[in-house]
Amino acid sequence: MSNKVNYEGNSYSKFRPTYSDRLYSLIYDFHQGKYDKALDVGTGTGQGAIALSNRFKQVYGVDRLQEMINNATPKDNVTYSVGSAEWLDFDDHSLDMITVATAFHWFDHPSFFQQVKRVLKPGGTLAVWGYYLPIIKNHEAATQIIKRIFAMDGPIQTYSDPNIKYIINMYRDIPFPFSTVDYYISPSSEDITGISKPCGSLMEKTMSLADFGNFLKTASSYVNYKKDHHGNIGPDPVDDAIENIADLLQTTDKENTLIDLEWACVLVLARDDA
Repeated sequence: MSNKVNYEGNSYSKFRPTYSDRLYSLIYDFHQGKYDKALDVGTGTGQGAIALSNRFKQVYGVDRLQEMINNATPKDNVTYSVGSAEWLDFDDHSLDMITVATAFHWFDHPSFFQQVKRVLKPGGTLAVWGYYLPIIKNHEAATQIIKRIFAMDGPIQTYSDPNIKYIINMYRDIPFPFSTVDYYISPSSEDITGISKPCGSLMEKTMSLADFGNFLKTASSYVNYKKDHHGNIGPDPVDDAIENIADLLQTTDKENTLIDLEWACVLVLARDDA
């Protein structure tokens, strides 16, 4: 979720990759509390909230953007609302778990942590995760095409919010004020400081080349780029990249050409031990 861009919630929900069962297993293995109430902050269209609803009796999903809430996936034990990460409208010590899925870098972190400590039950879990650019497995040349257009000085990433630096560095720049903090980073090549516990792959997906292009167009930096260019100045950098990748793969059928992707992903688990 970004507070800078008014995403189209239906496109965001359709093309964004899903979080792996492995990621949720790490969260639940870490969690020492009950499974009564959980809150997903920056819920977007409810992907994280729906996953939590399979384990928790009641789940709340909060997002800053009405468009996201309008497109959120409904479920009987999930309640959605528009709200801020910096003020969580819940009673003191009322929640067993708080999660943030690919939204944490947009928050005012000191204010958010203060709210987390207020509304979490003693020993409750904060689980924060996010992802950045994927690699195209077994196709380094194709991966490099994507990296070039999303490089910090590339045609798209120059339109990103400065806070994107936090997810690029896998949230290592943000101090988590809790007594227990565990990091999981995949692939292992992204763990440049040796902070991660072993975890395997946290985020993989196979999708068509066409859907991969649509996924890239949900990036906040691309949305800002298109707004600035009014959609009609020069070639579209994402469309260009997908065409170049199709040439490398020797295909013209983007709808049915499948590629295997693995995203750079970080999961941070935190709690205050009694």
